[in-house]
Amino acid sequence: MSNTVIHDLVSEMLGRLPSGGGIVAVDGDAGEQLSDMGSQLAREISARGLTSSVRAFTGADVESSPAGTDVVLVVGEGALQPGVRTRWNWTLWVEASGVRDPASNDRSAVAFESYRSRDEPKGAASAIVDVSDPEGYRRDWNDACSI
Repeated sequence: MSNTVIHDLVSEMLGRLPSGGGIVAVDGDAGEQLSDMGSQLAREISARGLTSSVRAFTGADVESSPAGTDVVLVVGEGALQPGVRTRWNWTLWVEASGVRDPASNDRSAVAFESYRSRDEPKGAASAIVDVSDPEGYRRDWNDACSI
């Protein structure tokens, strides 16, 4: 785990949320690592004296933060599809190189690749993090200035 990257992501996230809390979506191609990212973000939020809850993305998620919760983390593939993007106050795309291989003809991999190319969720994210190396997460700035 890369504490510095998680710390920096939460700092950025909290700086962009409205006062009184907000809803954050976590999507990406990292499979099961998405849930782990949600948990890591929640721990860092708690370390700052705030409350959070982690919910799985179902497509019909919360429109507002429940009373007494500073940050709701909605985690799962599809959370950045165009029809729901506007629900979130801040978004994170989590990448893990090589997790999905659409050439394998695995139905979920093919569907995910279709979602990724059709809806361009990575480009809609507030932040992108590469978790390919669990000991050294890397922030991807995804802009022309970083080339």
